[in-house]
Amino acid sequence: MITYRPERRARTARAGAWRAMRILRRFTSADLEATSGISRVNALSFITSLRRAGYLAVVGVQMPAHAAPPSNVYQLARDTGPLSPIERKCGQVFDANLKQTFCAEPKLGRRVSRHARSSANQRDDVNSETFHGYR
Repeated sequence: MITYRPERRARTARAGAWRAMRILRRFTSADLEATSGISRVNALSFITSLRRAGYLAVVGVQMPAHAAPPSNVYQLARDTGPLSPIERKCGQVFDANLKQTFCAEPKLGRRVSRHARSSANQRDDVNSETFHGYR
């Protein structure tokens, strides 16, 4: 006789935050702290990795009533199931529900200096001249 064994769910702070995201749908990092017990640093790190992997979208800014800085309002864009996504050290996010790995976008909010852009453009010009006609 075969018995059904459901997959064990991890009882981590990020798993609790993932469950809160699925229930709330729209939330701030403070909402996750209050509902799941995750620390602020861990919540912000988890939100950033999920946002870079396409799980979350910024839908607005919440202005608090007291003298605190404004915070982003996030919406769950990709709800794949009850198991929380796992951030890998290489920056990728593994989804245990789909058994698939998603590559993260480049770091958000970083700007490329003019010097770096101009040298990159020069390299592209050199490469296009070098390989012109061979493609």
